[in-house]
Amino acid sequence: MRKVLFIAYAFPPWGVVGALRPFKFTKYLPQFGWNPIVLSRKIGKYAEEIDGSLLNQIEPSVKVFRVAGIEPRILWEGLFRKNKNGSSLSDKSLNPGNNFKRSVKRFLATWLEIPDPQIGWFPQALLKALELMIKHKIEIIYSTSNPFTNHLVAMSLKRITKKPWVADFRDPWTQYPLNEYHSSIRKNIDKWFEHKFLKVADRVTVTSGLTAKGFTSLYPDIDPGKISVITNGIDPSDFEDISSGRKSEKFTITYAGKFFSVSSANKFLEALSHFLKVHPDARSKVLMRFIGLIDDHSLNLIRSFGLMDVIERIRYVSHKKSLQFQADSDVLLLTRSAQPGNEVIIPAKLFEYLAIGKPILALVPPEGEAAGLVRKTNSGVVVAPDDKDAIIRAIHEMYSKYERGGFFLERETEALKPYERRHLTGKLAELFDSLV
Repeated sequence: MRKVLFIAYAFPPWGVVGALRPFKFTKYLPQFGWNPIVLSRKIGKYAEEIDGSLLNQIEPSVKVFRVAGIEPRILWEGLFRKNKNGSSLSDKSLNPGNNFKRSVKRFLATWLEIPDPQIGWFPQALLKALELMIKHKIEIIYSTSNPFTNHLVAMSLKRITKKPWVADFRDPWTQYPLNEYHSSIRKNIDKWFEHKFLKVADRVTVTSGLTAKGFTSLYPDIDPGKISVITNGIDPSDFEDISSGRKSEKFTITYAGKFFSVSSANKFLEALSHFLKVHPDARSKVLMRFIGLIDDHSLNLIRSFGLMDVIERIRYVSHKKSLQFQADSDVLLLTRSAQPGNEVIIPAKLFEYLAIGKPILALVPPEGEAAGLVRKTNSGVVVAPDDKDAIIRAIHEMYSKYERGGFFLERETEALKPYERRHLTGKLAELFDSLV
């Protein structure tokens, strides 16, 4: 069986969403004649995101090696810790509104974390990767971002070993809407790395067609033929013991994942608040459930809109428990802001939502990839994320259907077949086959 080195900074038992894509590929690749050898980071301080149940799903033939790394952020954050006298850069003399502290942190993050905060993992990872390439006679290198340090390791490895390299971009990089650049010089540095990775890699995989078009538009010298779309997907085995038949005691809207204000939280929360004011009798019957972290700004919005009494906050839970919470809901909420660039994104959670089968309230760019997938599968309602009135109408319509006994979607389940993880892994295996 041929061997491929997977360079994946995040990999189970880390339960973060970025770990699931490489994990699922390694699960099914042996069925296509490829045995993955995984290089990942030691767990360390991210223990709160551990999902031990995923360890049991790693195929016995898949060997996982972990190496430690020192992240620059850990070093420079020491500047803000108190010394023996109890003083620090964040104390009163330097802390009018924490502006100085934020400015120093921003400066250090901009110029030390290149290409990203995980750069301190690079030296140990490259050394271990070289050892694994020789010891296991590996024929292909695969790396997935972010972090983009994964690609830096892979590119260096390719140049040393001359082995083919497949670079996987789960999201865009310099064009990603959530990337906030405080320096045009730093953005140009990242663009240099981005272009270099795309140029040097033998093949590139992305998760949406618009992401591929974005890369070739930004870098016209990149051959479009080397970029393949392999979306995120659905693993039917994840849902084998998930029950979804019960009717909730309350009209339950669930959002799975980190909830940020930049993901159109403002208009949705405002719309929900307005709906409950117009329909006060519904207040005791509505539950808005968040599974994961909520950023401070969104939490303040929840308070200001008077929604704390209808909110349920569930911090990190295992992947399986998260799926069960979703199945026990009436509506699944998907959000992406109207900010340019979001139209290319298909959030990984959307595929789980589709598999669960509950109606989706998709507050996403109407002409974007995610909206198209919701419509194609007839899995819910698409509303422009900045259209408060339309969001109110959608909430009211869904609540009314709940009151009348539930939802009956004529879903296009056959349309989900191409998104099954085994099928998608087969496409990746074909790429590997073409390179050896």
